[in-house]
Amino acid sequence: MELPILHNEPLSKHTIFQIGGPARYFFRVKNYVDLKEIVQWAQQHEVPLAVLGGGSNVLASDKGFDGLVLKMEDRTIDIQGSFINAGAGAITAMVSKLTVEAGLSGLEWAYGIPGTIGGAVRGNAGAFGGSFSDIVSLVEMLDPKTLEIHRVTGEGMQFQYRRSMLANTPWIVTYAILKMDVSTPEMCKERMQEFLDQKKTNQPLGMQCAGCAFKNVPVASITKSIELPVEFLQTGRVPAGYLVDKAKMKNHVCGRAMVSPKHANFIVNLGGATAMDVVELMKIIKDRVYQEFGVVLEEEIQYIGF
Repeated sequence: MELPILHNEPLSKHTIFQIGGPARYFFRVKNYVDLKEIVQWAQQHEVPLAVLGGGSNVLASDKGFDGLVLKMEDRTIDIQGSFINAGAGAITAMVSKLTVEAGLSGLEWAYGIPGTIGGAVRGNAGAFGGSFSDIVSLVEMLDPKTLEIHRVTGEGMQFQYRRSMLANTPWIVTYAILKMDVSTPEMCKERMQEFLDQKKTNQPLGMQCAGCAFKNVPVASITKSIELPVEFLQTGRVPAGYLVDKAKMKNHVCGRAMVSPKHANFIVNLGGATAMDVVELMKIIKDRVYQEFGVVLEEEIQYIGF
């Protein structure tokens, strides 16, 4: 059977930023059989791969990607007791919603966050003090070079702040098993609503925005004198948005990209922004924060096609 590969598919249609040129080849992965077949096809044709989930935390080049983009669309969500088996393409917010309704605690903070389980595992997504490293029990991944399947425990994933072993290993997440805490639907819904209220107040929800632009910063990396709130000293990390705000970068515009007036660690597409608008704005932010605080901000956004 001929694989339903799309040609010259605009990546702007598949990213939250709504930015990005055409992928030379584009394929929607519905299951493991699809994945194995398309990876074999890429090997045979010597085509480079890029993997896309929900399109959050991603900036695609204006020139697109001269290779094959795999969009992971296995949306499986299976609840077995306190364990969740979720396909790599399962929407993180939907997993959060279903676990909350089942009275399972651990993902209340993730409701309202765009993106998929595969991307969340890869980058150890987190917010409000929670992260995927707290709940991942097992991850299944495909090695695109050897076509071998690897099953790795949460401990084996080598989770760190906003990263995992996949930062250095190009395996493709196929599914994850999450271990939740047993609670009640009422308590979980209350916690979820608290987090959601904070997001609505402080974040540009509903806008063309990829999520946090930069990773939070270890306190020890700040080389210039600055008075920090006690809670930052206690956690050992300074929110990147705090530094960007202190550097007076809120509302700063480059082309059609702007630093959100609501939260300084979010860059929004005002409509018609290019990838280069975002790249240039991030460079200006990094330069300004370095000048002010001696800190080199590290992007949380992932790049495709650069």
